[in-house]
Amino acid sequence: MGRPKTCRRRHVKCDEKAPGCDRCENAGYECEGYTQDFRFVNEVSRTLQNVRRTLPATVTGPREESRPIIPRDLNLSAFQDDIYISFLLSKLAPNSIVPNTWMRTQANDSTSPTAKHSLLALSSIYFGRIHHLEDILKQGSRWYCNALRCLSKDLQDSEKAWSLSVLSSASMLQIYEFIAPSSESAWLTHAGGIGRLLELRGPEMHQSHIERHIFECNRANVLWGYWMRGERCFLERPEWKSVPWALEPASKAALSYLEDILYNIPGMIRDARKLQDPELQPTRKNLSHSKLSNNIFEHFSQLSEWRATWEQNNPNSRAEVPTQRHTDSSPPYPTMICFSTLLQANEILLYNATLLLSLKLGFKTIGHPFEDMITHFLPSRNTSRKSLTSLGIALNIRAVATEMCKIIEYCLSLHHDIAPSFLFFLLSVAHLGFEPSSIQAQWLDRIQKQVAEWTGMITGSDNHVSGRSVFELD
Repeated sequence: MGRPKTCRRRHVKCDEKAPGCDRCENAGYECEGYTQDFRFVNEVSRTLQNVRRTLPATVTGPREESRPIIPRDLNLSAFQDDIYISFLLSKLAPNSIVPNTWMRTQANDSTSPTAKHSLLALSSIYFGRIHHLEDILKQGSRWYCNALRCLSKDLQDSEKAWSLSVLSSASMLQIYEFIAPSSESAWLTHAGGIGRLLELRGPEMHQSHIERHIFECNRANVLWGYWMRGERCFLERPEWKSVPWALEPASKAALSYLEDILYNIPGMIRDARKLQDPELQPTRKNLSHSKLSNNIFEHFSQLSEWRATWEQNNPNSRAEVPTQRHTDSSPPYPTMICFSTLLQANEILLYNATLLLSLKLGFKTIGHPFEDMITHFLPSRNTSRKSLTSLGIALNIRAVATEMCKIIEYCLSLHHDIAPSFLFFLLSVAHLGFEPSSIQAQWLDRIQKQVAEWTGMITGSDNHVSGRSVFELD
């Protein structure tokens, strides 16, 4: 029964007389009586014995002394696919100019083997490339082979061939070729395949939110492929510049309008090369030359109009500041051109790329009269809108390329999530503005290699070589 409560609190020995002890009574305290002692009793063993008696003879319970065993190496194989996919969606240019919403849609597609295999191929090869894991690279290669077989089978199906799954899967496999090209020109083959698929689907099939995003993501790569091959691009046709946005006209961004102008260039390059045919009759040659000159003139008119609108919508949006990066690839200029937003930088970069290509084409095709012809359509010194380049600089190919370098330096200083393929294209175009042995060209080469290392995309480091050959029109 133990001591009374009062004796316990006083820490004195008690005679344990009931109902009240003599010690409390003699000391003049009111004895609070006795209380039952409580003890914690381990009932695990008895409970297990009771359970064993109620279970069939073939079932045994754990021993009392058993403990859970944690393996030294936790097997993550069940989670690897999810890890790769999550890494891909979070790291592959999440804030680029075109959102990767369509990739997330494909990640949720549990019905298409093609979609599953292409997503696993891209996510595995990207994860393995970034982390230099050979086993995962091999795994991604196996997924890629499976995806190609599934895609080939789907393309033979009259219904599946036009599905969203096929379009998104083919797009992912094209990105795969940028990361782990199966051959030197594999990405060109895929770009041609994607272009053909888009063309066969027609502009009307790219009006939904997701399909339009995929279309917008692919337009630049498709154009790049046509440009490298010196072929006319179907995207120059009016319906491809309007129908995909017909249901939501407001969704078409300024960058997309600029791309519409850029897509005229491969066709004009093709026409310019035809003028070099020695078997072309003089009369036919003069007519073709006159038509091409008018097209170039109209092209510059559209480009100037876009720039004027941009200046009006983005006043005071740029500044030239000292270069901030400290890397082994020291920039060739002490300053860089920064913008209020990365989107604005992307827009002016693409504008300058379009301008540089157009100037190079115009001077090659028309010659010195070209400068006088386009003066009217370039920003005037007296305009109230502040242009990024003055009239004299705008007509100087090297100066345009210089400005591109300064903006690229800004993008690399603050934003490593710029779309790699878009950046490769810009670097290749800027390369056209300098001699191959120049300091600027060497810097661009180093940047291309750095971007390949950062992003895991190794294709693109030598595309400026093919780009130069396109403009060898003499």
